[in-house]
Amino acid sequence: MLLFFSVKTEKTMPEELFFLFIASCIGLWLIQLAAEWIDRRRIKPGTVMKRYRGHLILAKAHQEPDTDDWRASIHVQFNEGTLTFQDVQLPAPTSYFSTKTAAEKHALKEARRWIDRRLREAERR
Repeated sequence: MLLFFSVKTEKTMPEELFFLFIASCIGLWLIQLAAEWIDRRRIKPGTVMKRYRGHLILAKAHQEPDTDDWRASIHVQFNEGTLTFQDVQLPAPTSYFSTKTAAEKHALKEARRWIDRRLREAERR
């Protein structure tokens, strides 16, 4: 009885292609590290920075001097294609919060909603 699996077949990747693949992975990793380092250096202290679905969310809470309530401003940064960088300032929330943390959490939630809507619309096109 012959077994179909008795014939040993082995597929190998050419060595040059393997090294090119490894070099590309290392290059992409280094670019990511450099981008994160640059992001951290240019962000003002007190700014919350989160990555979400390929976007960078920046939220900065501000205390209103008259009421001591907090609200946050939101920027979302992302790349469109290979050559276009977008920095979008979302409309300021109309809600006020009693703590800085609550304002920042609300801002991050609003930014995630905006990103999800943007990506859904892009998929439809």
